[in-house]
Amino acid sequence: MSKSITFAELEKWLLKLGFAVLPTTGNHQVFKHQGSGELVVLPDYPQQAWVDTTHLVAVRRILLEYELLKEESLDLFVAKVPS
Repeated sequence: MSKSITFAELEKWLLKLGFAVLPTTGNHQVFKHQGSGELVVLPDYPQQAWVDTTHLVAVRRILLEYELLKEESLDLFVAKVPS
């Protein structure tokens, strides 16, 4: 498991990419991309908790699959996240 990205870092990155946090009840965080409407659903991590590798890879795949970020722009993210 990679312990290189905290939830606070991932959340900041998603917000910078045009996602907004949706209000939820329960134990998940939901991010909706303002342009495409695509959703990223993650467990409700504490801000300084390390994000599980499985969740990081899932976020990466969503961003690429729905063309929310170009692959070349993922260099910094990919450096921390295993494929």
